[in-house]
Amino acid sequence: MILDELRGYCTDVNTDTAQAAISAIGGIGRSYSDGCLEILTGLLGLKQEHITSAVVQTMRDLVWVCPQCSDTVCEALEGCEDTLQDSQGRQALLWLLAVYGERISSAPYTLEVFIDGVRSETSVGVKMELLTTTMRLFLCRPAETQDMLGRLLHYCIEEETDMCVRDQGLLYYRLLHRGIEETQKVLQGRRSDPSLGVLIGRPAEPISQWACSFNTLDPLKQGPVETEPPSRGSPEHVTFDPKPNTDLSETLDCSQIVKLHSDILGRNFWDTEEPRTCCITLKNVVHN
Repeated sequence: MILDELRGYCTDVNTDTAQAAISAIGGIGRSYSDGCLEILTGLLGLKQEHITSAVVQTMRDLVWVCPQCSDTVCEALEGCEDTLQDSQGRQALLWLLAVYGERISSAPYTLEVFIDGVRSETSVGVKMELLTTTMRLFLCRPAETQDMLGRLLHYCIEEETDMCVRDQGLLYYRLLHRGIEETQKVLQGRRSDPSLGVLIGRPAEPISQWACSFNTLDPLKQGPVETEPPSRGSPEHVTFDPKPNTDLSETLDCSQIVKLHSDILGRNFWDTEEPRTCCITLKNVVHN
């Protein structure tokens, strides 16, 4: 009965109300996945931009804690990329393609649309997610993604003006030179276990309590942080109890930091003799 009421709010004229209802259905889906997935899949058929975006983001969050729902989600994603316009929805779709692209038949073709329009993409987050997705899909479907990965890396390294995107492109380019095995260790981590419960993390704190120490060394001086006890089935079996460190001079050697800083200033990391054509290098990686 609750799901039926929430389903009515999903098509509300107020986009915030519709997105909140869809998110609530996803939260219920952690314990009643079948009924919630049926509703979410039906909402994709409406082909409305804000509804499709909210549903894809909800599906991403749902399969993170309930991987057993992945088969239904993979089937539902076919063709929804044409409706997505906002950056959050596109990032969620790219994440799903990265994790489950091997089971989605249209994944390479969907990525190719993103890569062909990367020059007109304004969201840095979408570009970085696109890099990771293309790399992960290349590892499981190299024949279909080899050429598009080369074009994407070439653009990110040679033409992209945002340094975060360019650095990530260089990271992946150099990682491929280390070999496929090393690349798989970095990009293909262990999947979550469906039998595990929801992660119980650090309790929420007001921003005023931690904002003053953000981006500083103060957390190194603090004692252990008390967290909620893990719930039954939670993977948090091992607790880390850091010891307070009031004397940073014992662990930080200032002379080494000054020397490292001088070395960095005296060296230009961008003047590297790397090939300008990534496609040729990728062919060598595949054959090797």
